[in-house]
Amino acid sequence: MKRAAISTLPVLALVSSISVDAFADRPLEPEIAARVGAATYPGWIANPFGFGFGGRAGTSLYGFYGGISALYYLGGSDGSAGFHTLLIGLEAGYTIKLPFLRIRPQVGVGNGTFTETEPDGALNPAQTTSVNNIYVAPGVVVMVPVGPIFLGVDANALLLPGFTLAVPGSSAKTDASFSAHGQVGVRF
Repeated sequence: MKRAAISTLPVLALVSSISVDAFADRPLEPEIAARVGAATYPGWIANPFGFGFGGRAGTSLYGFYGGISALYYLGGSDGSAGFHTLLIGLEAGYTIKLPFLRIRPQVGVGNGTFTETEPDGALNPAQTTSVNNIYVAPGVVVMVPVGPIFLGVDANALLLPGFTLAVPGSSAKTDASFSAHGQVGVRF
């Protein structure tokens, strides 16, 4: 029994010396990730968000992260008109490295294209209207690295300051939504 315990010591020493994140000591860490999730209904005629998918790419330099993001939300319908959204923007944050875990508070800023498609009868083509508006998305990403691959989740407030519908007479207002996504990616 004592001999078995002594013979496992070299194995334990070897296993404990293996870094969980082989890239922990590099100052420059490029990464790319796929994202799948949803955003809540901001109280419009129909939900322009709902289920969404997309990706992001960026790099960290001594923990400071900068990157790009694109998300497409399938949206919803009010019975006749259909809505969907495309968000394309920049992200910035700081990655806090813990054993077995990375936490990145961040903010995203970009352009949101909100599209409404409304049928116009059997003989006429559907009418499509798109509105562009800035979005601001403060949030947090939590990642679990497994070698160069990572699994993660993000949660964000999705703010639309000064949003104006493409309807004559509508006034600017600020709308808000909440989004959350699962992520899988690779760090180079």
